[in-house]
Amino acid sequence: RSVLHSHAHSPFTATRRRLLLMNLLVVSAMISVMAIAVYAWEAQITDQQITQDVMDSASHDVARNLEVLRDSNSATGVPSDGDPGEMYEPSSPNVFTVLLNAQGHVVSDPGNVRALGLPDLAAVRPVLSGSSASTLVTIGDDERAFRLYTNAVSDHGKVVGALQIGVSLASRSRQLHGLLITLLLVGAGMLVLTALVSLFLADRRSEE
Repeated sequence: RSVLHSHAHSPFTATRRRLLLMNLLVVSAMISVMAIAVYAWEAQITDQQITQDVMDSASHDVARNLEVLRDSNSATGVPSDGDPGEMYEPSSPNVFTVLLNAQGHVVSDPGNVRALGLPDLAAVRPVLSGSSASTLVTIGDDERAFRLYTNAVSDHGKVVGALQIGVSLASRSRQLHGLLITLLLVGAGMLVLTALVSLFLADRRSEE
């Protein structure tokens, strides 16, 4: 009798497994597509926002920067502007600025970012040479990265210096990491819910 009972239920058991697997595969595919789209959209939006922030900052204090460059009498040994002890925090989303003269020497460094290996002179040289009006680069690695925008400072049409504006990408990385964790948790929850609903519907069908 138990053998007959087992044979009677085996077709239903196989059907239930196929239904569960099919539902999980479909929902997994949908979740993956939506998660990738959301993550890619957020990454693009935050990247554009950061670039826009550093470019907008280039138009601030233009007259003051030109005045500082005019007042700099020495190409070397010029003290940085601000307290050198107040170093820019790499995890900060705030923008920092570095002002350099025509020789590529730092004239103003309020955030003391030289302690972090900045400014990036490779991005400054094309601007000082006049071959490029500005440069936009991303430097660093996964642990410490910066978006840098370098703009020429001109006096009566002559390039007399460069202003490098930058921001750490650590805040953006944390934001995207948090979004990724959220998407994974939501996806896992939806898969569990799909499995429970599929089993419930399969059991109800077997009772009919």
